[in-house]
Amino acid sequence: QASLDELDRARHRVFLPFFMVRAAEVRAAQGDEGGAQQLLDRTAEFVGLTGERWCEAELSRVKARLPGFHAERSALLRSAVAVAREQGARLWELRAGTDLAHFLVEHGEPDLARDTLEGACSSFPDGEVSLDLMKGRELLATLPRAFT
Repeated sequence: QASLDELDRARHRVFLPFFMVRAAEVRAAQGDEGGAQQLLDRTAEFVGLTGERWCEAELSRVKARLPGFHAERSALLRSAVAVAREQGARLWELRAGTDLAHFLVEHGEPDLARDTLEGACSSFPDGEVSLDLMKGRELLATLPRAFT
């Protein structure tokens, strides 16, 4: 947090929104939803001030994971997927798509989950390996067997 505050004071905001989203994700994972929400609110301010929308999909995705936004989770995740797709941000689309697919499976929509994940995963070459891609492909592989 001290590093984020120092970057803000120095008005060095090029990657600050991205760092703030990551820090919010860590805070949320540690149970500090209020601190995470404050960071995400500040990140949204920076995005509005600077017009740098490149981390906007991640901002929505992380916000959707906070308990206080459970009712808005679907809309936030769908927005994250759409923004990432519009920007050609394949990793952000994959992350948001995977979270959205989990949500859809939980709510009895496995076909829509499969469609979402197929679109997100198909933009990566077959030989490409990353943790996010492995998670997305693993979930995708379970959908046909689990719901046929």
